[in-house]
Amino acid sequence: MIGALTAPLLGLSLRALRLLRADPSRVAGLAPALGVTLRITALTVCFALPLGVAVAMWRTRLSRSRRLASTLGFAIEALATLPGVVYGVAGALVLMAMGVSARGWFSGAVVLAAMSVPVATVQAEEALGRVSRELETASTALGASTGHTFLSVTLPEAARGLAAAALAIASRAMAAGAPLVFTAGLEGPARALSVTIWQGWVHPSPGSRETATLAAVLLLAMTSVTRLVAERLRRV
Repeated sequence: MIGALTAPLLGLSLRALRLLRADPSRVAGLAPALGVTLRITALTVCFALPLGVAVAMWRTRLSRSRRLASTLGFAIEALATLPGVVYGVAGALVLMAMGVSARGWFSGAVVLAAMSVPVATVQAEEALGRVSRELETASTALGASTGHTFLSVTLPEAARGLAAAALAIASRAMAAGAPLVFTAGLEGPARALSVTIWQGWVHPSPGSRETATLAAVLLLAMTSVTRLVAERLRRV
């Protein structure tokens, strides 16, 4: 399995190196797409992580109905399995119905945040599950409110796990392409790296496939590093 994946990745990397040697200025051409990708990713994390933490906190700490918490958990699992194209189409339709432009990197970030909330919830539940209940009980026994206990005990203890969750969301947002095709668009300044790759190979133009290859290698490096750091934080 690993060997089957290594060969194409190595070939893609070698092709990218040959392209860079032939024309180093191609990297500069990816700067706008890289900037859009980073902006969309940052906003996605800012939107999705707090919502995921709130849902996880309610399910694991505040819910008094096991049936309701279980039903919500089932819904989260179901939403996590939906393909990105479904979120893209649904997000574009909802934004247009609300009178909001469905073409722009901000709209893309909103849709990606909605797609990432289930992942954020699962990751946050895992992080909160590692927090000692004895510490939280001791805090409330000393008279601290639930909110104060969450801010002073639960959140600091779960910080590493939540940081790993943020990186997992970021990796997912950077790699997502289908939702952005329907929201951020294929042309203009709102085009992200993932959309650049898709357009370069599906609708080729002179030089577009070479640019798409470089974008693919850059995106692969970004997501791989993000995932590795997230796994390291999760294991500490």
